[in-house]
Amino acid sequence: MTNKETIIDAKEVGGSVKVTGFGILDSPSMTVAKKIIDTYAKKYNDFSQDIREIHVTLKPLHEREKSEKYQIDARVQAKGKIYAAEHIDRNVFVALDKAMGKVQLSMSKIKA
Repeated sequence: MTNKETIIDAKEVGGSVKVTGFGILDSPSMTVAKKIIDTYAKKYNDFSQDIREIHVTLKPLHEREKSEKYQIDARVQAKGKIYAAEHIDRNVFVALDKAMGKVQLSMSKIKA
């Protein structure tokens, strides 16, 4: 398991998206994860045109067969503030969606 960092091109956000720990995913799973992150990056752009960085970290917590759990930590830096959330789930995509959704919710509360 490697903890390499990858940068995904996110020009429409105006900054870079960094992911850490996603090296454990196979290629098709990484493609799905990138699409989820890109979708939320576009939604975040609706709340703030000043997004400096989106950082998403994947941590496997329990690596037993048929009992894996994954923790996703999502952090967005925009308008001088940091919005952060985490979620733990057995399904890496559910964890990613929930964590990114929590960040979106906190950004929408601040904007309102």
